[in-house]
Amino acid sequence: MKNDLELLIDEDCPMCNMYGNYLAKNDLVCLNSYQNAVQQKSNSVNYEKAKNQIALIDHKNNKTIYGLEALYKAFEKKFPRLIGFLKLPLLAKIMPVVYAFISYNRKQIAPSASKICNPSFILKYRIAYLLFGLIISAFIFKIFCQKIIYDFIHLFSFNTILFLLAIHFCFQFTILLKYKFEKRIDYLGNLCTVFIIGNLLLVPIVILNTILELSNWIIATYVLLLVGFLIRVHFKRCKMIEVGYLPTISFIAFLFFIFSLKIFASIVL
Repeated sequence: MKNDLELLIDEDCPMCNMYGNYLAKNDLVCLNSYQNAVQQKSNSVNYEKAKNQIALIDHKNNKTIYGLEALYKAFEKKFPRLIGFLKLPLLAKIMPVVYAFISYNRKQIAPSASKICNPSFILKYRIAYLLFGLIISAFIFKIFCQKIIYDFIHLFSFNTILFLLAIHFCFQFTILLKYKFEKRIDYLGNLCTVFIIGNLLLVPIVILNTILELSNWIIATYVLLLVGFLIRVHFKRCKMIEVGYLPTISFIAFLFFIFSLKIFASIVL
């Protein structure tokens, strides 16, 4: 074996592939997929645990470590100071929570059709991700309204935007009653990611408008293209997690409702 450290990653997870390929390219680990390792049936790996936390097999010492400890060991040769910093007492308490937050929500951040390496369903982490996404989305959209759509300022505060998003999430949850609770929560996680992506993509137009004072036509074209992209992403995710067309239809209706408010504000205010 070229390296004594063998890292097992979820081959369907873009984030896992990104850092896994980086480590392998720099000869810090030998890379293997969880899916392939399951077929090999190595006795040194707890495969249920490896669904939730990446596994790093130390062939030299004949042991397997998991999760954040595995990442630290894989990266410490390349970034010893950074790993040392992350192990400071305060960060040592925070980082396991951050790692678990990302790991248990990774299929909502980047879904896949494969169910082989799905993490365990832990409701508190799913709720935490939903709250995180709602707050981030409402915060960025509020800035977008302040900097570009000035007439929205009179209609929406941060709390109002947050409330509208929460109502939409509740509605989407309700129309999926025929599905199991876990699948409905899975969908809301994906919906949350769609809103995060959409609002993050509003940031460049806000920055450009601040610098160049873009025309309304340019802004409107950008926003319409963004809406089309988000509808496509939403539809693709719904198809992947098998929840049908109805959530996408109501998602489009919600976007139409927001634009209707914009038109109303332009006429009345």
